[in-house]
Amino acid sequence: MKRPHGFDSSGRDTRPLPDRAADKRSPEAAPGVVAPAPVAPELPELASGPVIEQPESPTTTVHTELAEQTKRARDALKDLKLARKTRKKREKGERRRFTQLSRVRKRRWLIAAVSVAALALFVTIGVFSPAMTVQKIEVIGASRLDSVAVVESVGFEIGQPLVSVDAQKIHDALTQFPLIQKYSIETQPPNTLVIRVIERQPVINIKRGKQFDLVDSAGVVIQTADARIPGFALADGLVVDVNSPAFEATASALANMQPELAAQVDIASATTDQDVTFKLVNGITIIWGSADESAKKSILATKMMAALAGRNVSTINVSSTEAPVFS
Repeated sequence: MKRPHGFDSSGRDTRPLPDRAADKRSPEAAPGVVAPAPVAPELPELASGPVIEQPESPTTTVHTELAEQTKRARDALKDLKLARKTRKKREKGERRRFTQLSRVRKRRWLIAAVSVAALALFVTIGVFSPAMTVQKIEVIGASRLDSVAVVESVGFEIGQPLVSVDAQKIHDALTQFPLIQKYSIETQPPNTLVIRVIERQPVINIKRGKQFDLVDSAGVVIQTADARIPGFALADGLVVDVNSPAFEATASALANMQPELAAQVDIASATTDQDVTFKLVNGITIIWGSADESAKKSILATKMMAALAGRNVSTINVSSTEAPVFS
């Protein structure tokens, strides 16, 4: 067979085949040869047009509806709870408004019951507790009065409950002390009984027979002695009668007189309640008059005596405080 023109053994491609192993070698295996950068293959352009959404699957739609129903159910439950809470609060307010009077009444009854119970407990403790019994008696306000004798006279109260102190028995026991003009009883928990006394103030000596009685402005005998008790005036005239107006005026004047002047009075005399006269130990006679303004008359007489010291004065008349005179 004849070969086509130009295709003969002498015309064969005698070029060596490319070494595929050499092509696969890295650039380091072929020094001096720079490998070309790889070229990304070109992708075919997509045709432009409207985006077509894929329809959701039935399963996704069911899940969405269930979630919405669950959310609505939770919201409804929350609204129901809030409504119940609001209703209960409103009902509670209405009940409180309609039962306010009864609650106030109950509160008052409760307070009264607690008060009665507390009082009963206190009384019980006070009556039956040994810690609330009289263990000590004190006398306050005594100067001339014998305090020890007073304590002994009311010693029957020792060991008695403080709340059951017998005031009448104490009164009967204190009547034996003429020096006591007034008194009061105090209980000081836990165990002290206090007796506060106001003593009678003696003002004048009254001679009765061979004895002298020292009496106060009420005529109560405070002390009796065989001799005149110094420091106090001696009654004369109708003043010796403690029931007379003369004694009442004279005793009132002496009680309201300054102590320094009263100590200088030797004789006190009067026939009525308008002519009280005092004779001093220095011989001066003071015409006092009535017992009115005795404190002012006392100050006036004291000042006149000081101003007239060294002069021959026998009488000072202060019966009129507006026009005192001397002679």
